[in-house]
Amino acid sequence: MQLVTDKRLPFDASVDEVWAAMTDVGSYQKWWPWLRGFDANALDAGQIWRCEIVAPLRYTVAFSLKFDVVVPATHIECSLRGDITGGAWIDLEERGGRSDIWIRSQLAPASPFLRGLTRFLYPIALAGHNAVIDNGAKQFQERALTPGASDTTR
Repeated sequence: MQLVTDKRLPFDASVDEVWAAMTDVGSYQKWWPWLRGFDANALDAGQIWRCEIVAPLRYTVAFSLKFDVVVPATHIECSLRGDITGGAWIDLEERGGRSDIWIRSQLAPASPFLRGLTRFLYPIALAGHNAVIDNGAKQFQERALTPGASDTTR
């Protein structure tokens, strides 16, 4: 079974501000404490990031992201390999000084644990997937885009 995402996430910042924060890959682990392992140099086409996420139910998901297309402040396409496989697409859209990030993905579990979890407890797997996205968006707004916000609070 696939975990499919199609969400528009609103942010109280311009597309340029959102993009500037997205390219600050050195701050990702400060913003997202559940991102336990992270190896990335830049948000550019051809880059491969290695990630390890601790999901809400405390299991770990390890994967790599290969950035196939990166159009600055506009569009990203990447492929995932590891405990999860598939593709993800991100579009940034201006809304009068604010912006939306439109996230779409089609992911499938590849590790035996995640395949079993998704097969037998699909609602729990989907809820965990959505919680990571929703919590990540909230933390991004609070920690990366809110002026004067602390990297370690909230």
